[in-house]
Amino acid sequence: MATDTPHTFELLAPGGDIDSIKAAIVAGADAIYCGLDNFNARNRAANISFDLLEELLVIAHAHQCKLFLTLNIVILEKEMPALLRLLNRLANTTIDGVIVQDLGLFDILAKHYPSLDVHASTQVNTHNEGQIKFLHKLNASRVNLSRELELTEIDHLTQIAHQHHMQIEVFVHGSYCIGFSGLCYFSSVKKGASGNRGRCSQPCRDQYQTTRVGKQYPFNLKDNSAYHDFDALAKIGVDSLKIEGRIKKSHYVYTTVDSWRKQIDTYQQTNTLLTDTTALYTVYNRDFSNAFLRGTIGADMFIDNPRDNSADHFAALAKAGDEAQIKAIKTRLYDTKTEIIETLNQKISQLGVNANPITIKVIAQVSQPLLIQISGADVDISVSSRSELKRADKHGLSQQEISQRLNTIADHQYPIAETCFQDFDPQLFLPFKELIALRDELAFLLRGAKPHMPAVDKIPLLERAQQTQAPRLSVLINDERDIGLYMPSDAELFYQLPESIAHNFDKLVALFNQHTALLPWFPAVLIGDNYQAAVELLKTISARLLVTNNSGVGFAAAQLGLQCSQAHY
Repeated sequence: MATDTPHTFELLAPGGDIDSIKAAIVAGADAIYCGLDNFNARNRAANISFDLLEELLVIAHAHQCKLFLTLNIVILEKEMPALLRLLNRLANTTIDGVIVQDLGLFDILAKHYPSLDVHASTQVNTHNEGQIKFLHKLNASRVNLSRELELTEIDHLTQIAHQHHMQIEVFVHGSYCIGFSGLCYFSSVKKGASGNRGRCSQPCRDQYQTTRVGKQYPFNLKDNSAYHDFDALAKIGVDSLKIEGRIKKSHYVYTTVDSWRKQIDTYQQTNTLLTDTTALYTVYNRDFSNAFLRGTIGADMFIDNPRDNSADHFAALAKAGDEAQIKAIKTRLYDTKTEIIETLNQKISQLGVNANPITIKVIAQVSQPLLIQISGADVDISVSSRSELKRADKHGLSQQEISQRLNTIADHQYPIAETCFQDFDPQLFLPFKELIALRDELAFLLRGAKPHMPAVDKIPLLERAQQTQAPRLSVLINDERDIGLYMPSDAELFYQLPESIAHNFDKLVALFNQHTALLPWFPAVLIGDNYQAAVELLKTISARLLVTNNSGVGFAAAQLGLQCSQAHY
């Protein structure tokens, strides 16, 4: 492992609705990720409105808790105007970061909204060092790694990220997916509901025809839990420990965050791990597995029960043999959950915005700068215009117009109690741009020295590429015995490489050297040695074009000056 140096860990909690966000705060989360009504990958969660987001930012920050917003879906071109309207508002809040999947959105944020901290979502499916380097180029400060990685792979990628001053985020608790996040099309194919558009119908949890070994839910994975693996993750030096569950109930969020908070604090204070998982089994779970982390992938990762396994778990522990015993266990479990809910409701009922009403005073006198003062319980701000006020030729300063501009600086923490116009001469003139500059300066000072970001009206369209060659047939094969069927011909012939490139490296080099017109088609998932082998293959063969859906391969190809096309799966 990388280091034994003490490390500070962020505990990142899910917030599917206002109660879950508050539950995470009172349970001790360091940060929370949540979504709005659109542009996020959990549209089945209750989610929150923008006005409520601003209120929750005040509450979270008052408790030293960060709030990240999920914008983690593929964005359609027709949605760009709505997206820009959202980003224009978001850039002038105190949001701590945005979580992104769409590569185009990474570019937009880097070029037009540099004040927003950008995190790469699990939907980006980051699992090799080329992808880390690519995301660094896209201005991502943090990367959530694929849930399918082993500890040794997480270790390697964490060191690569830290070399580029990026943080690594790892899922440590919650649901597993049967497919790689961002690359799973199960829901799209089966029900027409895209997981990359926030509409996953979770067909992996559905009941299917009973298998030969008697399973009715053959795709249903147990839940992920790295509770007993925290020591290994700590030594690796991961930065953020993420709990999944934006469609889970608030008492689930409270219990899991509280359990992990105790685990982290105990480890940092005593260098030992807690082992009691009773609380984690009390709330919703499908039993737990750490098979991906430990590289022990097999049948034990699956459970033939897609619903809550809590009662079955405690019945098995008690070796309950009859219906009366099982019923008693279920009753105790129900009572325990009720106690958790009541305790939580009592705690979150005390959470609210401590509003600090402010008074705005506007002073306008001829041959003097326009003076605006803001005062409140913990606020004392004064700004003045660069220009002196002059007599107006036609229309002078309007109290209504000034109030309208200044009202935009108010929020849930600093509502405006009163706007006073003192020594105010309405027959004076000040350039409109100076009034806007004063408003932005006040907002800057009131929000803790965060500069006001001007609105972006539209994003320039890319120039349409000119077709310089006549269309030609392209053929994709995955068996070298098919090469003779298409070559020689005018068709472009692509060979679909296996994921096990390292194991087949010499054979693949010989194949491409023998058939120099053959073009490589790289798989979407390339981890560890197989990614390194893919890069070496690019260096070894003389392909004029390659196709890939793996951004790490695309990054390596760009570094080598090769032409790359994106695959469509």
